Amino acid sequence: MKPIKARTPMAIKEDQASRHTAAKGMETLFGLPFRLPDYLPRGYELTTMSGDEPSTTVNGKTVGSFKTVEALCEAAGNRMLHLFVSDNKQFLKAGKVLRQVKVAGKDAGWAEYSVVSFNGGGREDNGIAYIVSNDSGELTLNEMLRVAGSIY
Repeated sequence: MKPIKARTPMAIKEDQASRHTAAKGMETLFGLPFRLPDYLPRGYELTTMSGDEPSTTVNGKTVGSFKTVEALCEAAGNRMLHLFVSDNKQFLKAGKVLRQVKVAGKDAGWAEYSVVSFNGGGREDNGIAYIVSNDSGELTLNEMLRVAGSIY
């Protein structure tokens, strides 16, 4: 496999064609099923997307790697909403699960740190994990579930 440059950001224009093209580009580059949410809370705009394929090396040999793609949505007042997709479910553990919830009928978890994590993204699971994270913590569980549900 060809090495992938870590954290290659792509600036996003806020029109449907640009969003679709950028998402497909990240999906092709990283081989992960990647969709952007159709719904964002008021004031939030998709600003960048990036991807990474970190690996673990022991005694000069690569012993494990995983892929992660991130979309960043920002709003005034330094408010941020992240969407992560990864082929490593352990990478996306977001603290203690406080409540089991459903996203489009699938099991999901509402965790500390204002995170909703779920599997599948509308497709077969195949080891892919999704996480929606609100760093500033002002979004409610219902608002986070609405974002997550719009990914399907």
